[in-house]
Amino acid sequence: MNAPTRPSVSTGRPVPAELPADVPGFTGRAYEIDALDRLTGAADPATVMIAVLSGTAGVGKTALATRWAHRVRDRFPDGQLYIDLRGYDPEQPVTPDAALARFLRSLGLPGEQMPADVEERAALYRSLLDRRKVLILLDNAASVDQVRPLLPAAASSVVLVTSRDNLPGLVVRHGARRLDLDVLRTEDALALLARLAGDSVTGDPEAAEELAAHCARLPLALRIAAELVHRRAPATLASVVGELADHRGRLGLLSTGDPHSDIAVVFSWSYRDLPSRVARTFRLLGHHPGTEFDSHAVAALTGGTEAQAREHLDRLTASHLVQRTGDRYGMHDLLRAYARDLALRSGEAGLPRAVLDFYLRAAATAMDLLFPAESGRRPRVPDADAPMPALDEGTALAWLDAERANLVATAVHAVAHGPEWYAVQLAQVLLRYLESGGHYPDAVMLHEHALRAAERLPDRRSAAQLRINLGVLHVQQARYAEAGAELQRAVDLALEVGDTLVRVRALGNLGHLYQWQGRYAESARFLGEVVAVARHSGDRAGEARGLGNLGQVRLRQGRHPEAARDLRAAVAICQDIGDAIGEAYALLFLGHVESSSGRSAEAAQLYERALLVFSGTTELAGRAYALDGLGLVDVLRGDHEQAGTRLGEALSLFRRIGERAGEARVGNSLGEAAAATGRAADARTHHLAALRIAGEIGYRYEQTRAEEGLARLSAAGRYEMPA
Repeated sequence: MNAPTRPSVSTGRPVPAELPADVPGFTGRAYEIDALDRLTGAADPATVMIAVLSGTAGVGKTALATRWAHRVRDRFPDGQLYIDLRGYDPEQPVTPDAALARFLRSLGLPGEQMPADVEERAALYRSLLDRRKVLILLDNAASVDQVRPLLPAAASSVVLVTSRDNLPGLVVRHGARRLDLDVLRTEDALALLARLAGDSVTGDPEAAEELAAHCARLPLALRIAAELVHRRAPATLASVVGELADHRGRLGLLSTGDPHSDIAVVFSWSYRDLPSRVARTFRLLGHHPGTEFDSHAVAALTGGTEAQAREHLDRLTASHLVQRTGDRYGMHDLLRAYARDLALRSGEAGLPRAVLDFYLRAAATAMDLLFPAESGRRPRVPDADAPMPALDEGTALAWLDAERANLVATAVHAVAHGPEWYAVQLAQVLLRYLESGGHYPDAVMLHEHALRAAERLPDRRSAAQLRINLGVLHVQQARYAEAGAELQRAVDLALEVGDTLVRVRALGNLGHLYQWQGRYAESARFLGEVVAVARHSGDRAGEARGLGNLGQVRLRQGRHPEAARDLRAAVAICQDIGDAIGEAYALLFLGHVESSSGRSAEAAQLYERALLVFSGTTELAGRAYALDGLGLVDVLRGDHEQAGTRLGEALSLFRRIGERAGEARVGNSLGEAAAATGRAADARTHHLAALRIAGEIGYRYEQTRAEEGLARLSAAGRYEMPA
């Protein structure tokens, strides 16, 4: 084929100005506009600059590209070329030869000189653009093959491509730079709604935020929703939001009848090009109850291998039908609703049982790695057929943290759709992780749903266990009235079903609750009964817990020899049965006994041993209590700088997990540390804060400690006690 010659075009050199009209009401995207400015800068003066703007359907790629192009058009005095390649349009996508013919005519080539061969057209196109500064906007490209012939050779021109695909070939082969467009920031989404829907949005900001969330902050969906608000007038914005709250009807409400602006239809343009197995994976993802997932969960969902799941997720990510963050994936609510609707239409109804089996089995494995000594107290769970994550002691906690929201979501789903026993078992499996890590809201939600399921089944023994768990959670959040009610109901249920072990556990936690409330005689009576029954039944773990709690009560009563005896017995049993955390708590309170007896060196050794164990576990509260003990020893030794560091870290940990009783304790410790260095004002502030918290939660011991600290300041003439 002969090399093309420069055509005989008009000497006036046409200056095309083909950009579509700027988008009315365009809002936000300041960061992305700046990013496009940077991406289209001349990285290499010898090569053409190509930028790819990719993102999911309806995210506003064309609007942003058009706004940016109008903003920079003066940089391109030789014109702006634009074409909608219709890569995802229901109609036939624009072929490269048709696109080249259009661009050549725009550049002044007479129709009779149009080459028939696509390669000749591409070569002629590059010749006409030589030494010209032209902006070329290629909108809605489906593939690299559709774009490649439309790339100029002249470094003076800039190409901006929009696509729902990442178009990695353009990046690898042609050095394109890519900007992935996310949904609007919340403030920009609200600003767009206010601009489009006016006073109804600005007058009810809470409803406006809900509306933006229901629209997944997608510009297209927000524009449709604003029109829906106008159509529903004079109905309130809140009523429109209420209609959209039902995900089952949301896509229908966001329908316009126009295939180019109907949210479900626009999504379908991306979905229809998926291979059949990838399309099935996308549909099934609509049934996943969580907001994000990993490849193992998707393998369980689809019944395939983990490698197949990753392959499908990579394909969906490239099409912007799922979003990847690290090794996890997610979908916004509208895409999830669309996927679920497709699944139901395809007869794929409901969440496969294999997904629940996967999460329960993986959670049980993680718990056995983190809390091996307590494995006998957790229910036996079924094996799962799905590929399992390779968990070990170093990764088990990270897996639970990453999947916590999904685990709670699957339990809620199971209570609503079955099987209900799943929620019961999952709550019993996860309690130790949730309460030791301070994940109280998730723990309470999970247990309340599980209790509802146990009562429906009915499973009174499990209901008693779950009420005990809720009582423990309430104690740790200083909700003592709720804790007492749950624990007493658990005692009654245990008597009804004749379960001694459950009754012992309920009584033990009631004794622990009474200790917090300063009811030491009642607490000692309950805990003594717990130790006796556990010892008689051979429940060594229950005996150790009872002895540990009884030792704490003896300490509060000032009966130090008896406290030390009980706590040492608890340490011995925990060492024998391999309960490291139980041992660490017993050591911690032995440290308190030694400290209260004036033996600070012995106390420090015990606190250090406890801290060493706690630091390798999820037991953040235990770590904080050990740091508090060490901080007080530092005060006695005169090492005030180290005391401040340790007590400050303890306070941060307690606040992080929301344990107010611990916060009150450290507040008093900080008060004592400040008083020891003559900082009376600081000491007063800390003790008053501890007094307020202890009074609010009914923690009698720390309340008394705060009052005594303030009294010492008053006696020294540094503080006037309140009336």
